[in-house]
Amino acid sequence: MQLTKNIAKFLSWVLHPLMMPFYGMVLFFNVSYLIIFPFRVRALVALGVLIFTYVIPAVSILVLYKLKIVKRLSLTIREERFWPYLICLICYVVCGLMLFKIRLPMWVSGYMAGGIIALIINILITLKWKVSAHLTGMGGLLGAAFALCRISVVYPPLLLLIGLILLTGMLGTSRILLSHHTLMQVIVGTANGFLSVYGGMMFFVI
Repeated sequence: MQLTKNIAKFLSWVLHPLMMPFYGMVLFFNVSYLIIFPFRVRALVALGVLIFTYVIPAVSILVLYKLKIVKRLSLTIREERFWPYLICLICYVVCGLMLFKIRLPMWVSGYMAGGIIALIINILITLKWKVSAHLTGMGGLLGAAFALCRISVVYPPLLLLIGLILLTGMLGTSRILLSHHTLMQVIVGTANGFLSVYGGMMFFVI
């Protein structure tokens, strides 16, 4: 039982929602036609996304914790999620503008736009109910992979899609086993992330 919980904690850490925009960019730069860009360019863009969507929000959450605005770094208390979500939203907007300014394909901006939509929906839901941010992020990454199948001339490998689906299920199970979320909170989070990101990317293509 302890081993199962340790695996669940490890998955929750590796598949943290703040890492999903970075994972998405790595996905785009390796399984779409964006792979033609020089490695240095791809690395710099991915690093910029990591700084805006992971480093800055993570440091901000740590500051909120030190100021005792939030009691837990894991943000398991619903009422404490508003300000961290708002900080993430601002960082996502700035990151999306950065990607737009460097003239990447519009569907890349659509990826960030979908993430922003999913985050806004989570903020609104959090006012009354708790939804899984982990599964929102994972659902978004899954939605991005499926959107790539319709956008890119280089398709994501089938094994990658299957792996992402399995990881989504494993992460959802982990959050339930750790008693952080109910099944419905996991389902709603996944659906929100998937539909928002998939829809955002496809809208920008149209």
